[in-house]
Amino acid sequence: MGRELIIVGTSIANLNGLNNLTNVTNGLQIVANASLTSLTGIGNINELWLRLDGNDALTSLAGMEDFTTIHTLTIDANSLTSLSGLNNLTTVTNVFQISNGTPITNLTGLESLTRANKISFQNLTSLSDVSALGNLIVVDDWLQIVNCPMLSNLNGLSKLEQIGDLILFGNSSLVSLAGLSNLREITNSLTIHTNVQLSECAISAVCDYISVPDASANITGNSGTCADEDAVLAACAALPVTLISFNAAEEAGQAHLAWETAEEINSRSFDIEKSPDAKNWHTIGSVLAMGNSQQLNKYSFTDQYPFPSINYYRLRSEDLDGSYSISKIVSVVMSGENQPVTYPMPAVNGVWIKGVANSSAELLNVHGNVIKTWTITNEKNYLEMGSLSPGLYLIRLSGQTTLRIVKK
Repeated sequence: MGRELIIVGTSIANLNGLNNLTNVTNGLQIVANASLTSLTGIGNINELWLRLDGNDALTSLAGMEDFTTIHTLTIDANSLTSLSGLNNLTTVTNVFQISNGTPITNLTGLESLTRANKISFQNLTSLSDVSALGNLIVVDDWLQIVNCPMLSNLNGLSKLEQIGDLILFGNSSLVSLAGLSNLREITNSLTIHTNVQLSECAISAVCDYISVPDASANITGNSGTCADEDAVLAACAALPVTLISFNAAEEAGQAHLAWETAEEINSRSFDIEKSPDAKNWHTIGSVLAMGNSQQLNKYSFTDQYPFPSINYYRLRSEDLDGSYSISKIVSVVMSGENQPVTYPMPAVNGVWIKGVANSSAELLNVHGNVIKTWTITNEKNYLEMGSLSPGLYLIRLSGQTTLRIVKK
């Protein structure tokens, strides 16, 4: 079909008649179809250019599972509560836009998306979580988030490295840009405007961008050190550490972290933060910083109890006055993924035992005395240790495997 196709009708319940349609040159619009519940039937269209608007019964994108690349998808004023159906989508060559009250709370369904030309989320009153974009690496033109009042952070965007234009406007609950800590480059323009609670903007990509004379930046109406461009420049200048490298590698079943700084100003410490998913972080240790230095400094830290598969790490560099910055995220995959492991370590109230099931187990103290015996199953793999004294304990599994536990 060489022209635009518009489908409108309150009685249209399905699109099964479109199964043989492979080309719509000027785009497909599906508008005001009150009875439509599925998009099954459009899966054979090449270079899909699709607009969905006012389809009140359409709550998911079921029927779009065959698309790995689309040209344009705009979703306006629909009843979507889920983006399931887009699970195989990796690339958007033009625009991906959701706007005007579409009631989604998260972006689940976009986990495979790695590259888009333009992304826009506008006037989404329920959107509170963008972490499904965790594999997004490049947005060539613009990433725009406008008037999303429930969105408090950008956590989960840990792989995003490059954006053309970054536009954040009127997001009344947004407090930090720390979720963009791995962003390396903003290539065109920067707008951070009227996000009334946004007080942390001094990520490296923003600092690098506004440090260039005559950069196209509009920063105003925010809060704290993000109130305006001068406030952000001051926050960037006050960052305690110039980090020039940060790496992670497996060594003898442990995760070894190493980093270097070229300059430190009133720096206090590096907190090492760890996550199984690059979203939920906890501190596993701290290393004292040099304080003030104009020379190369090398630091290291070893995580003795990494997760059995992938581990994500980042550094929180803290200044003497309490200001801080978050580093890029690094990761390491442990080669012994199928080996039994206990976590968290050190233990406080107990430990989970992963990588083993249907095995007899014994808990021993350092003298070899058996404290407890039980059988580990998929449903029973947690060992309560709250009543035990701090110290070293061993778990001996059938097959003679022994696991070491440190109780705090």
